Amino acid sequence: MILNRWFPILRRLVVSLVIVAIGVYSLGCGAILHPSRIGQERHGSIDPAICILDGLGLLLFFVPGAIAFAVDFGTGAIYLPPEGYGQLENESLDPSQCEVIRVPPEELSREKLETVLSERTGKPVQLTPGSYNVERLNEEQA
Repeated sequence: MILNRWFPILRRLVVSLVIVAIGVYSLGCGAILHPSRIGQERHGSIDPAICILDGLGLLLFFVPGAIAFAVDFGTGAIYLPPEGYGQLENESLDPSQCEVIRVPPEELSREKLETVLSERTGKPVQLTPGSYNVERLNEEQA
């Protein structure tokens, strides 16, 4: 008799807690909020917003929070991108301002491109496979 009276309230409470847990986990997972960070180098500064959301998930609901931390550290999504990432000095890139760098075709490799670009820009360049596009230029473009 008593159980029948409390069952709808308990059921509503459990459903509400599950919904809140899923919401906190979804919001706290840097891999969901910042999918572009997946696969980046796993060092540098930790994003405080992602860390707080993951910590909130850990505090309120241990298992989803632990999963969020594991996923974010495992994928690298908890780390801030390197300084200057995704920023252009000019709002739009004017092709006339681009510099043509000629490399003999027999020397052309990913490592050679990294070296040449690092020398020209004065910044470290890492061309991780899958993170860049390669296109052959025709004679008018070169």
